[in-house]
Amino acid sequence: MGNDYEIVLPENYNGENYKIGDGAFENCTSLTSIEIPNSVTSIGGGAFSGCTGLKKIELNCATIGSWFSRLSSIEEVVIGNSVTSIGPEAFSYCTGLTSITIPNSVTSIGNSAFYGCTSLKELYIEDGEGTLSLGYNYSSYNGGEGLFYDCPLETLYLGRNLSYNEDSDYGYSPFYNIKTLTSVILVSCGSKSLNKLKFLKNPPLFSSDLVKIFYDMKISYPQVLLCNFDAVIVATGVANCKEFK
Repeated sequence: MGNDYEIVLPENYNGENYKIGDGAFENCTSLTSIEIPNSVTSIGGGAFSGCTGLKKIELNCATIGSWFSRLSSIEEVVIGNSVTSIGPEAFSYCTGLTSITIPNSVTSIGNSAFYGCTSLKELYIEDGEGTLSLGYNYSSYNGGEGLFYDCPLETLYLGRNLSYNEDSDYGYSPFYNIKTLTSVILVSCGSKSLNKLKFLKNPPLFSSDLVKIFYDMKISYPQVLLCNFDAVIVATGVANCKEFK
């Protein structure tokens, strides 16, 4: 296998759905890209272990497991509209991943799904009416941290309501203490959901421009936006803006 190669798996096998077995692509170091259709019902352990040249994956199966965890070579992940769930540790320690888009078909993201993604700077949660349920990162030190705690996010696009474990005052909030955020775009998100999100425990003072945005829209200072952002865009689709507190 001296040359780089890409694989697009077939839509079916003899007209039926199929499985990918244990270690199916293990140590295929020349594999650079793979596309997995929604006809794949399960993927065995270690299927992509040692695929150190894998840079792009396109996933259309209903549930994404931890098949690509710790593959630092991955730079691009395309999540199709057939995906409904991103499982625990799905992309943990994918240190080459810089951007991710979560389609509106996804209803849940499991614990530690992006743990150790130390290059992830852009997160786009597509517009949608349903609620996206978020897990958290397990920590032996304090019991738990926000789902994106390890990610140096700079740009965050929230297109729908979010829910998460609220057993901890701040630790499980998905974006808690991510001080790298510079741009947050809120679109069509219900205030009840957003009002509970917390970014910083001891936030800096608002810039004058940010205060003006809230004043013009008659929004009181919500905790969700108490952060030192360069830009905060609150789209007209945001529900019940005046209810922010």
